[in-house]
Amino acid sequence: MKVRENTAERLRISGFPFGLAFGLILVVAVPSLMSFGYFRNGMLVPGFVLAGIALMLLVGCFGVFAKHRSVVFDRAGETITLVERGILGTRRQVRGLKGLQGASVQTKVMKADMTRDYKPGRRPKDRRLFRPLLVYVGGRTEPVYEMYAGNEDASVVAAAINGWVAGDPAPQTRGHPAGHPP
Repeated sequence: MKVRENTAERLRISGFPFGLAFGLILVVAVPSLMSFGYFRNGMLVPGFVLAGIALMLLVGCFGVFAKHRSVVFDRAGETITLVERGILGTRRQVRGLKGLQGASVQTKVMKADMTRDYKPGRRPKDRRLFRPLLVYVGGRTEPVYEMYAGNEDASVVAAAINGWVAGDPAPQTRGHPAGHPP
């Protein structure tokens, strides 16, 4: 996710998981191409079965995982608006800005599967996943979005939110102003 707008009155962060979407397209391409081959050879039943599998993968995977996410913090309206758009529709959620102290990053560790990933003499690495959390007065937290990601976008989102809440128009991210790489 990237900071798209950062003013004193409004902060807008949005993004789309292009890497995930590309990977899903590759997964859907296999049964699609196999279906095409069966149709060209006059084998209709296996062609329709594989076309149906491709369609279910496309709708199911894209419907659940490949969504454009947008978060808008609005001081004037005192709202936080979360919007998720995907092929199955749009989900909009409005939360109150009152009591927001800032943001933090929640980390989830996925333990490596020793039965599948084991190599003699080496322990497989655990994988860390991240997502940004909104922190309210009293310690209550809410995830900005439900999904965890394997990259560190969550720290960029949390830094932008913390900077905006503090009134800093260009929050620091790892020693550099947001949106300005070294």
